Amino acid sequence: HAPDGGFDANDHIRQVEAMLRHDVARADGGDLVKAAARVKARLLFAYHPDDRVVRPEPGLEFAKAAGATIVALPGDCGHAAYACEKTRLADVIRKFLAAGPTAP
Repeated sequence: HAPDGGFDANDHIRQVEAMLRHDVARADGGDLVKAAARVKARLLFAYHPDDRVVRPEPGLEFAKAAGATIVALPGDCGHAAYACEKTRLADVIRKFLAAGPTAP
């Protein structure tokens, strides 16, 4: 966003370009399962099942393959579920972090 709080179209374009170019499975020939096998950290994946901005299926596939803790945030907010469900999400994150680095 623009420094004055307005909308910066160039910033938005660059963010979209970065998202489109990002491919966590590139080094694995596009195989998300192989890419997930290389992850050593515990993962938390929170998503809205009907997100119409970012399709949740590839992230969900990766999260499952990596053994992530998966949390669906249903409701009417779609892509903004993180904001609409911030109280619930904060609780989920607190519990995830409290479990420590070696929890499954």
